[in-house]
Amino acid sequence: MNVSSTALLADTTDAHDRGRAIGAADTFSSSLAFGMPLLGGLLADVAGLMTVGIVGAIVVTVPILALTRLRESSPGQYEPAETPVPVASARTSG
Repeated sequence: MNVSSTALLADTTDAHDRGRAIGAADTFSSSLAFGMPLLGGLLADVAGLMTVGIVGAIVVTVPILALTRLRESSPGQYEPAETPVPVASARTSG
C-alpha cells in the first residue's frame, strides 16, 4: 500500500477504526499484489496477452471513474496545526 492511500484512510476514518481500516486495506492490497500476476499469467496462457491488456484496462477504469466522484468532505476548513517543536530542542544531550 502506498503513502497516499494510507493518508487518505487516515484522513477519512475515525481514530478508533483507523488501524483496522489501514490493516484491511493493506491485507487486500498485498493479496492482490500476489494473486493478480498469477491470474494474469493463467489468462495469458489461455486467452493471449491482448486479453490480459483488455482486462487490465477495464480493471483500472473502475477506480478512475470512482475518483471522479470523490469530493472533499469539508473543503477549505482545516484545523490549525500544533506548533512544531524546534529541531534543536527536540534533540537530547549526551
